[in-house]
Amino acid sequence: MKKVLSMVLAMLLLLGMASSTVRADDFDYATDNKEATGTTTKLHKYLVVDKDTVSPAITFTYTITAGAVADAETGKLPVYAGIGTPTVANVSFDAGAATTAGGTGKPITDDTKIYAEADITINFSSIKFPKPGVYRYTLTEANSNTENVGGVKYDVDAPDGTEQTRIRTIDVYVQDTNGTLSVLGYVAYEGQVTAAPDQTYTPNGAAADGYANGDPEGSGIEDETKSNKYINQILTNTMTVQKVIAGNQGDKESKWTIRVDFTGLPANVTPKYAKVVENGQDIASPTYANYTSGTALTYGHQDKYKFIGIPEGASYTVTETNANSEGYVTTYANATYTFTSDGTIEDKDDAVVTNTRTGVIPTGVAMGIGGAVVLLGLAAVYFFTRRKASDIEE
Repeated sequence: MKKVLSMVLAMLLLLGMASSTVRADDFDYATDNKEATGTTTKLHKYLVVDKDTVSPAITFTYTITAGAVADAETGKLPVYAGIGTPTVANVSFDAGAATTAGGTGKPITDDTKIYAEADITINFSSIKFPKPGVYRYTLTEANSNTENVGGVKYDVDAPDGTEQTRIRTIDVYVQDTNGTLSVLGYVAYEGQVTAAPDQTYTPNGAAADGYANGDPEGSGIEDETKSNKYINQILTNTMTVQKVIAGNQGDKESKWTIRVDFTGLPANVTPKYAKVVENGQDIASPTYANYTSGTALTYGHQDKYKFIGIPEGASYTVTETNANSEGYVTTYANATYTFTSDGTIEDKDDAVVTNTRTGVIPTGVAMGIGGAVVLLGLAAVYFFTRRKASDIEE
């Protein structure tokens, strides 16, 4: 009897091992409807412009494709190319959307900037992940310079110091919990990642706030930086126009009108202007308003207007509407210019319109007449004296 029982136990053990082996190597999650259904994740999106300028209406679009496979190594998680067709919603900003001031403790720390914020939503809900591991995708932001807004600077604060990459690697973490798969979380990296994360790494519950994990804590992927945001800046330039009245006949109280004609302005961009200097004195808090190209503004002596929000590639020409009138000669300095299109922000502070009027003040006329009168008088005295002497002699 003991012999029979021992044989039965041995057979049960063998069957159990066989069963375990099949489950470990050949378990089909799809057959048991144990696949992981994808969810949604988000990235932060910031649109930044210079303070006092108007952010343009603009739409950013994205593509998402399968990322690079990383072979399983000891101590590393397997990385598979992303499957299925996730979707990414466009992100649109209305004109003037950027109103939040940058500063310490804010997503945009530069206090000379204002910004608008939105979410980039990536939807994986149509995808069923068939086995545990990491599924990798490549997210690319399209070139939005075609939106007719001028220069767009991408990845302004890219952690590695580069710009214009527009790429994020999105890793989807799928885990097995008691034979059922689920999505544990999402991790986003700046740029294209090809390495595998550590087997002990988890996304730290990043899905709790709905955003992909952008925490800089290491995942074991060397030389890669997590980033769950895109920061885009609209590149704008500035210029000023100053008025000077010169010459000994120049009336420092006179007023003149000057226009600035811009060319190459995108349809969605409006420069702004403000008087920043009046009669040679700086204005502490200038008020900016939209400027329509070609509008004439009134200038006095040593007045200066500043124009901001001028996109790259735009040109300007400064013209005094009543130039060379009232005896004045009008001259220009740096009255025309074209801003570069190479991503350089320029502050042009050198356009000057000078009106000069001079004249010869007749300070010696009275002296000349007086001298002539004296000479005539002397001549008359001499004449009559000589005549009288002549009469006496006769």
